[in-house]
Amino acid sequence: MQEMLGILFDNACEAIADETEPKKIYVKIESEEDKVNIQVENPAAYISQKEIVHYLKQGNSSKGENRGLGLSNAGKIAKKYGGLLGIKNIERAEQNWIAVSALLTCVDGN
Repeated sequence: MQEMLGILFDNACEAIADETEPKKIYVKIESEEDKVNIQVENPAAYISQKEIVHYLKQGNSSKGENRGLGLSNAGKIAKKYGGLLGIKNIERAEQNWIAVSALLTCVDGN
């Protein structure tokens, strides 16, 4: 869970690094029984579903060459723990945001 949160938060920080407006990231962690949902949101331009699928593949990044491991690794972690990784556009205060969420199944308290 710690690695997943680190990957998602790091991606959001990099995504807003060049922003000139006040920088905001929302992080939400919810748990219920043996499931944990981690969601990290940041302001971003609208991303089509085709682009989202592209970002989940290892080595693909909008941030330049020799990148694109974070979301790919996050997907592998989610799969390892019987979970899912989701990315979607949401509207917050009339601005587009990207919400990346990971649903994980905890095993033996981990």
